[in-house]
Amino acid sequence: MNKNVLTATALILTISGAAAAQSIPASNVIRVNFEPVGTITGEVAGRIHGLQLAPQASLASSPSFNTSNLIGGSGVSQITTTNSSLFLSFCLERDDFASAGTQYFWQQNNYAAMGGANNPDPSSGSVAFNPADPTHTDPMSFRTAYLFRQFWDGSLTGYDFTGSGRGNDANSLQMAFWLMEGELQLPALSGANALSSSNQTALQTALGMTASAFADFYTTLRNMLLAEANAGAAPSLTMGSATSDMQMPADRWAETLMFLDNARSNANASAAYGVSVLNLWSSNTDLRWGTRGQDFMVVTSVPQTSVIPLPPAAWAGMSTLAVLGLTARARRRRLLSV
Repeated sequence: MNKNVLTATALILTISGAAAAQSIPASNVIRVNFEPVGTITGEVAGRIHGLQLAPQASLASSPSFNTSNLIGGSGVSQITTTNSSLFLSFCLERDDFASAGTQYFWQQNNYAAMGGANNPDPSSGSVAFNPADPTHTDPMSFRTAYLFRQFWDGSLTGYDFTGSGRGNDANSLQMAFWLMEGELQLPALSGANALSSSNQTALQTALGMTASAFADFYTTLRNMLLAEANAGAAPSLTMGSATSDMQMPADRWAETLMFLDNARSNANASAAYGVSVLNLWSSNTDLRWGTRGQDFMVVTSVPQTSVIPLPPAAWAGMSTLAVLGLTARARRRRLLSV
């Protein structure tokens, strides 16, 4: 998608060859749970088997899983509750889904697989996944990786990890991720389908800026997004009252813009943030358009500043780590476009 991608390929760790193969080890299972913390979307809680994750600071505020409802699979009969298997995340793709209580199989990569705008087969779903085909992969932006790492470490400026604002902040951050991934685009300030003058004023007020300062700020962010992703093909978002999945009040959109500005100012294209993408599939042997699921972000145990990969043998044994299981659902609701 002509996107500036996270280039620290040493961080994209292959677990027993699963990331590059056309089949996935049966032990690589995952379940996710949607946390209804806002009117649009929120953090996604997951439990994974087969991959060691870095400790996540924001887990301290996560609702506890109801372990009596967790479902074992692939011979798994024990649920672990350590930070290595439980994580909070966000969705990369706007039009992919993961259902409650369903076991998925995961691959670890640096891209979303067969998602959203890269739709090779919307009708029959029979096209097989080919990672060598650029239309089948959507690389993660290094700015997305930067923001998610800040969230994972509990250090994201402006994010309420424990208070009443957590749901609203989750909504705003999810929108920032979709914008940086080219799933949405910011409307222009003038011309066809422009952001309305009333919404411009509302955003300007929420940000505490003068009209000219807001115009410069907003245009800079919009140009950054257009330059780094094929966002021109994405639906333009609507800003207004929280009356639908696509709309948020001005203060939440203002926070989305501040998250974007944080990434614009601080993300380093050559940095190693330790963020990987988990591609979910409903089958571990039949990877195609019709079996794809959502793509989530995780942080491995690789240090944030490291660019040296661990030996493959060090990771091979991790496929025997205990388990995951989850109830409820983690789905990303389809957004309305204008």
